[in-house]
Amino acid sequence: MSWNVFPGDERMKFLSRFFQNYENDIFPNAEILPIPVTRDGIRISNSNVHLKDFLEKIPDNSLIFCGQKNLIPKDLVANKKVYDYSEDETFLLKNAYLTSCGAIKIFLQNSEKPFNELKILISGFGRIGKNLTKLLLGLGTVVYVVGHGEKDSFWINQFGASEFDFSNRISFDFIVNTVPDIVFDEKNLSKIECKSGFIELASKPGVNPEVCEYLGINHIHALGIPGKYYPESSAKIIKESIFNIINKIYGV
Repeated sequence: MSWNVFPGDERMKFLSRFFQNYENDIFPNAEILPIPVTRDGIRISNSNVHLKDFLEKIPDNSLIFCGQKNLIPKDLVANKKVYDYSEDETFLLKNAYLTSCGAIKIFLQNSEKPFNELKILISGFGRIGKNLTKLLLGLGTVVYVVGHGEKDSFWINQFGASEFDFSNRISFDFIVNTVPDIVFDEKNLSKIECKSGFIELASKPGVNPEVCEYLGINHIHALGIPGKYYPESSAKIIKESIFNIINKIYGV
């Protein structure tokens, strides 16, 4: 089996090295595409190569691995074996941890305060929200969380953070959004003082950047943190996810 890693960001360079000398005759050729595989549904991310042209050249018996397969128009992969390594639970958990570690770096870059003097509001309590809350609490930071429902409330309290609702008028150093939906509108965001920045970690924005600009809040668009700050570790996670998929398919 030959592994063909599509060129892209630093993660793909490390992946190429990982698979450079890997041979296996149990399954056919494999193509590894980036995450997200495309941003516009037309071109492969970080390139001018059209998905349609690329996929048409790939034999139908080849395995294709990519991140966020749902972004590919369905008609382009109707007869292809395409697997999404970003759906693997191990990938999601480890990627969330790297994202949280990268957020710590962003705090350092945008504030002169030590962590035990920071007060941070986190929107969402999924994988990233939990990881980031745990890291910040360990550093002595005061953490508030915008949760969703009783389950989140229970775990927020278990972690030792405080649950936030928009009737409170509290000043924060940072607001961090991990929810791929609009959580903050002009009305509720205007009730919160955000001193150092609104950090966007979700795949879709939790606030309209124009609202932040209007309110004088520094909007920090921080997507793709694992690939930016931890490309080798991120590549290892992708590799592990790919082998988890192969193990499920072939039992090897």
